[in-house]
Amino acid sequence: MNVKTKTALIIILTLLIGLLLGAGLHRLYLQHRLRRIVNLQRPFLMTRMMERVIQPSPEQREEIQKILRRHTQRLLDIRRDFEEKMRKEVEAIRQEIDPLLTPQQKKWLERRFPPPYRRWLRQPHRVR
Repeated sequence: MNVKTKTALIIILTLLIGLLLGAGLHRLYLQHRLRRIVNLQRPFLMTRMMERVIQPSPEQREEIQKILRRHTQRLLDIRRDFEEKMRKEVEAIRQEIDPLLTPQQKKWLERRFPPPYRRWLRQPHRVR
């Protein structure tokens, strides 16, 4: 191999390694961001995160925890109501479009969105 070929291979390999490293780091960053978003959707985790950010003094801690627990329960109630409404609406959509679908389309829909819509049927959260 001549010098030009070796140089070109080194440059290409360096670019490929950089590309793979950048893609991997980007994926880790996105997973971290998504985890934070998911945590904010869970009220009890959100209150823990708020407490960590606030860093209450020992005198403040008990009162702040009472406030956060009270509001966490309200957030849980709102979330349960929302999830129930979503379940009902999705079921209404399925019942309305079912007569219009071919058997193949019904299979695809069943495979993509299997009842009972697992992600909307989580166990109720409890206040911690």
